[in-house]
Amino acid sequence: MDRKTSITYRIGGVLMLLLLIGVALSFGSDYKKGISPKEIEEAVWFKFAVTGHSVAFSPDGKIIATTGGFGTVLLFNTSDGSLAKVLTGHTDWVSSVAFSPDGKLLASGSGDGTIKIWNVSNGSCIKTLTGHTGWVSSVAFSPDGKLLASGSYDGIALWRNPSNPK
Repeated sequence: MDRKTSITYRIGGVLMLLLLIGVALSFGSDYKKGISPKEIEEAVWFKFAVTGHSVAFSPDGKIIATTGGFGTVLLFNTSDGSLAKVLTGHTDWVSSVAFSPDGKLLASGSGDGTIKIWNVSNGSCIKTLTGHTGWVSSVAFSPDGKLLASGSYDGIALWRNPSNPK
């Protein structure tokens, strides 16, 4: 590594350290302004120990979908925090979830390069979309539910009729 590169890395490291100190001081000042540990505890009334890379509310607000462990999607009831369903079928970590506008479908993107379309009411996989060559990092339904967009390291894709099982 030459001297110029070394100095650049050192300056970058110092700036990152200053940023982290600023964030820490900011949180500390909020805490000193009167946010009590009890208020924080009450704000987080529901917590489940999963690696939630992505979370989504159903349009009616009754269900939260989140990425679970390896190859899983978890559905929780927002009324009491209970686990409603575990959706399995991906062969790698799930990175993104999105509900259709009517709340009947859920899309999940995974490191296995696929997108699965799930029937929310019974938890069945109605369709698997293939075509990405890498990790699917994001999924989103169009407002009318007729298109699904997916993002991956190999680009974005638009899928027609995601609710059609064929």
